Amino acid sequence: MRFVQYWWKTVTYKYLTWRRRREVDHAYAKEPAERLHVKQYAFIGVALFVAIVLGWSIKLGYAALSSSALLSKPSAPRVKVQNRAHQKRIEAAQQHAASGSAPEGVFEQPVSHPRSTIADNRSLPLYLVVANKANKVLYVLQKEDTLGWSIVKSCFMAIGQNKGPKRVAGDKKTPEGVYFITGRKERDELTDIYGPLAYVLNYPNVEDRRRGRTGQGIWIHGTQPDSLPLNTRGCLELHNQDLVELAAILKNGIGTPVSIVSNASLMRPQDAFSNAALSEKYASFVAYFEAREKTILNLVEQWQQAWQSMNISRYEQCYDQVEFNSQGLRWDAWKQRKLRTFEMYSSITVELSDIVLADYTASNAVVKFMQRYTSNLNEMENAKKLYLKNKGGSWKIVREVVIPKEELLL
Repeated sequence: MRFVQYWWKTVTYKYLTWRRRREVDHAYAKEPAERLHVKQYAFIGVALFVAIVLGWSIKLGYAALSSSALLSKPSAPRVKVQNRAHQKRIEAAQQHAASGSAPEGVFEQPVSHPRSTIADNRSLPLYLVVANKANKVLYVLQKEDTLGWSIVKSCFMAIGQNKGPKRVAGDKKTPEGVYFITGRKERDELTDIYGPLAYVLNYPNVEDRRRGRTGQGIWIHGTQPDSLPLNTRGCLELHNQDLVELAAILKNGIGTPVSIVSNASLMRPQDAFSNAALSEKYASFVAYFEAREKTILNLVEQWQQAWQSMNISRYEQCYDQVEFNSQGLRWDAWKQRKLRTFEMYSSITVELSDIVLADYTASNAVVKFMQRYTSNLNEMENAKKLYLKNKGGSWKIVREVVIPKEELLL
């Protein structure tokens, strides 16, 4: 509409200008040649204007045709997702990865203390990952009410550089068997070569140790930015977009079984395991994990109570006074700062919620939670992460970090 108004005003202005110029010429009795010269200028101006209008019309028409063609062109997603609810989760997770904050209502709230990090304690988990080394495809299966499984995602993966099941540390082979996710590492805990996050597997498991297999650090992780999955030293490596989509489904992932097989004739990933065997392994893992989780949560509770009571002797028993290093402070400096805090306040209350055991091995653990700190002078709330180390059968804090609240929603 603005273009039409502008065009009409321009034509009107040119016409009036030409008409007034002609009247002036008549009034001063200009020579016919001069009047012809004026007509020539007017004709050239009108012709130029018409050319501009035609040019714009052609350009607009071409743009409209191009848009129509693009809209009508079908575009298949790179990864097939057979469940619409999962597709919505994936889109939300991609937005989260781009913005750095978790979208509201996308991720379920983690369980609160003293419940287990593993949300599903029934005979079978909600999700199962099957990784077939023969065709280098990773599948995510969802349990159905009839105890069947449906594929909700599949994608390409890279595996160990050398063929065969892993046997010893450094052989650059990917293990084969049923493993469980015992932790999720975030971007701030990783270097760029692992992508935006990583899931930790419990290799070597009980069977591996019984057979003398060695090694550690088998993860499901991503790649450096703008890189494609290549051969690994034993891990399962995904394209970063696939990893984000996997995280949208598994979220924290603790307790998810990962069945790694090498079967070129396997047509259906559901046939890579039996429900009976999986149920037995899953029940065993849940019992093992929850026992370890209880030990860790006991330490967190002792730490909380010592802080509230402002008892420095009980408080320092929760820390590894040799290896502790947090916020640029070693233990002695950290203790002195805490003593000054205790002297400043007459009362302290520390409330913990949404406690999650985010990573666990026999020697290391990571706990995340929401912390509400209230004293007689101030009040604050933040999310925190404690890094723990097993020292002679006793767990101690070696580092504590304030984290974004959004990290607890994962």
